[in-house]
Amino acid sequence: MEMLGLKCLRSTSISILINGSPSKPFKMGRGHRQGDPLCPFLVIIVAEVLNRMLQKASSLGLIRGLSVGKQSICTSHLQFADDTLIFSEAEEPYIFMIQKILIGFQALSGLVVNYKKSGLIILGKDDSWAQRMANMTGCLLVELPVKYLGIPLGANMRKLSHGSV
Repeated sequence: MEMLGLKCLRSTSISILINGSPSKPFKMGRGHRQGDPLCPFLVIIVAEVLNRMLQKASSLGLIRGLSVGKQSICTSHLQFADDTLIFSEAEEPYIFMIQKILIGFQALSGLVVNYKKSGLIILGKDDSWAQRMANMTGCLLVELPVKYLGIPLGANMRKLSHGSV
């Protein structure tokens, strides 16, 4: 008996609009349909795999997160649904290891990281080093402040409260 989750994925058929008229329905080869009730659970399960990979790498010292707050809590990553922020010291071996972890994650999950939509923010290094890391990872080089999920990161909150950045 086929598992319910696989049946939902394999039994999907869709049609598309061509010049305003629906095409003949066809079977989906892979993936899930929009609005699928299993989708949020699948996202959580897959995100947990990446979470565990990053935690393990951090505990082994393969990547080094950033110390945050008065208690110096080491943070290597934050996740929200299918978004992940990865924090690292700006050193080439750590950035290279993060890239290897993401490649491993892609191989395990079958998902593909869209590096063209991924941003790399580098602090404390010169522009040529930062550009070299962006080229190595395939990510866009981004400068602070940025908005993430509608929240300004790296912005002076006092200036924001007065309407300027």
